[in-house]
Amino acid sequence: VYMARWIFRLTRSPSEMLQRFYRWTNTCCSHPLYRPEELEEQDYIGAKRAACRKLEHELGISPDTITTDDLVFLTRIIYQAPSDDQWGEHEVDYIFFAQKDIPDVAFNPNEVQEVKYVSETELRKMLKTRTMPTEEKGLEKRVLLTPWFTMIAESGLLFKWWSNLTSIMENKGLSDVNEANMIHPLKMENA
Repeated sequence: VYMARWIFRLTRSPSEMLQRFYRWTNTCCSHPLYRPEELEEQDYIGAKRAACRKLEHELGISPDTITTDDLVFLTRIIYQAPSDDQWGEHEVDYIFFAQKDIPDVAFNPNEVQEVKYVSETELRKMLKTRTMPTEEKGLEKRVLLTPWFTMIAESGLLFKWWSNLTSIMENKGLSDVNEANMIHPLKMENA
């Protein structure tokens, strides 16, 4: 979710989560369920409904606050990364942007431990140094990022989209139809 000031919202998962605990990531993942309203493919409406459901579940953002009409489809990625010797992930993810002023969220502590808004400069620094400022002036703390978020950012896609955000939102998507229809393969050998 981009706020009207073009600040990207990151979330950090709680330690109780099985995979990717204590890692910063994108605002929300959609994870469509196998039910008719989330399987509908026309205009990506099923995945948009799933994203709205997960925004409410994870961040307490009502589907009336961010609607399916607010979500702009960019593209899809196919993502693969190991977690440990027992777990791993291999999935197709839909990438949506929304740009709205949203009041403070009442996030679900079972899903999200912390929410932070970052500028493009702050996010680039976080990716480069794997640190972020602490509450104490001048001190940094080490951060872990989810593999899929790292791959999207390091592929150059995220910052390309960020720099074209005005155009993307005005055109309700990417101007390059080939990029929008592509499934970008992203794979990480070691998470």
